[in-house]
Amino acid sequence: MQFKNTSLNVIEIAPPSTDTALFNNLVSEHAAKGPAPMPLAKLVDQAMAGIAAGKTEIRPGLSQMLYLLSRIAPQFGLRQLAKASGY
Repeated sequence: MQFKNTSLNVIEIAPPSTDTALFNNLVSEHAAKGPAPMPLAKLVDQAMAGIAAGKTEIRPGLSQMLYLLSRIAPQFGLRQLAKASGY
């Protein structure tokens, strides 16, 4: 909304857990037992495909499921996310 009357286009990319050094350094032992992180190349491919298709919101992999879950049952989704994170 801030850039509505400008020539600037904002694209939101909400990646899931991604197989990077940052993720591997931050992940808890509990979370490591959950779904495998998305390979970085796959994330980049999906992001670029979304940009090419003109999407302004791109949610690769499990991010789309988390988004849908947050719309249907927000508290359940938050509890599951906390549980998977080891909290």
